[in-house]
Amino acid sequence: MRISRPVIYLLLGVVVLVASASILSYNLGRSSTISEVEVVTTTSVSTVSTTKTVTTSLTQSSTTITTSTTTAIIAGNATATTTTTTITITSTTTTTTTAKISNTTSITKTSTITTTTTYTTTTTLSTTIPAASTFRFVVLGDSRGNDSSKPVNTAVLSKLANTANRFNPAFALFTGDLCIGLSQGGCPGVWKSAVDSRLLAKTIPVRGNHDGSNDALWLSTFNIASIVSSFGGTRYNYRPGQDSIDFSFDYGNSHFIGLSVIDDLSSTRPSAQQLNWLDADLTEAEKSGCGGTGCTLTFIEWHAPVYCVSPNGGHCSTPPVPPAQWTKITNAHPSIVAIFQGHEHVLSYAHINSSRVSGVSSNREYEEFIMGGGGAPLYNCGPRADWCSSKYGFATVDVFGPIVIVQVYDLNGQPLSPAWIFRNN
Repeated sequence: MRISRPVIYLLLGVVVLVASASILSYNLGRSSTISEVEVVTTTSVSTVSTTKTVTTSLTQSSTTITTSTTTAIIAGNATATTTTTTITITSTTTTTTTAKISNTTSITKTSTITTTTTYTTTTTLSTTIPAASTFRFVVLGDSRGNDSSKPVNTAVLSKLANTANRFNPAFALFTGDLCIGLSQGGCPGVWKSAVDSRLLAKTIPVRGNHDGSNDALWLSTFNIASIVSSFGGTRYNYRPGQDSIDFSFDYGNSHFIGLSVIDDLSSTRPSAQQLNWLDADLTEAEKSGCGGTGCTLTFIEWHAPVYCVSPNGGHCSTPPVPPAQWTKITNAHPSIVAIFQGHEHVLSYAHINSSRVSGVSSNREYEEFIMGGGGAPLYNCGPRADWCSSKYGFATVDVFGPIVIVQVYDLNGQPLSPAWIFRNN
């Protein structure tokens, strides 16, 4: 068939147009593989524009402020209290780039930068403490054996006393139950022979339930006034008729009270007579004790715990409740820092507040340490204590002015507990 010339020209134009479209399509396909392209490609059919959009956002994701206070004991009977405040600001910057390269195709690229800025300020306050207010004492208790043939666990007591004396304490407190019975198996002599003589000369004991109520035998064994005087204690005092049984003394900036509370606490134990005397004694000590300036710290020792912790021994099956008068006294006397007790054969620490002893004021909370690991058959620890160990051991108590540091050690002098630090202002 013969085709006219105009028709041939028209067909050639279509071929050229198709070829051109193919080439343009190919070029557009190549450009789509390139990010952030800013070109305009035009065909005779349609127009496609490539655009780029950049979005930047700054997010302050967190700000942390941390304040820590550390009190260190430094040379020269001084403390250094360091307060460090750290402010940490974490910022995140996110940049998003979107390139549109066709009506239906785009490329997105996101980058994130995180910046952390920390500001720290440190303040140190040093305080010099009078030498007389810097000292150490140790606490142990419950060294009884199982029967009159072995009234004292001499092996454990001897090792403990020897180890405790290596810490060079000014004196020692013993929280009762020296023997299975004070009048059994030659107890007083057996107990004394087991205690390192250097420590024995400065040990202040109180009676436990196994030591009984034989006042005459106790008084013939211990002269507390003489012991206190031997290590430099002052202002020895006692409840009328109860010398070496219910007593108190001063040492440095601290007041010490020992009471004969020989069994589980109750509404009448300690007795009203004991607590009335305790209240009056504390009032005088805080007013004019410790060299006339008033004692700033008070430590109290007796045998049975205010707050029991062990499921063994029957002492905590129904937790004893101290007399209401006891809590009135602790609320009224800010110098009371800690009580040291035994009866339960564990080593334990508990912070005493109103959740543990009803009625304790929030500004008159105090610490309880049970040091019943002197050789008596050990009990298990229960969940009531803040810390507890069913091992033999003792506690060291370091006094640095208003600061008190307590730590518990085993038979060999290795730490069993953390070091608890208290400050009484």
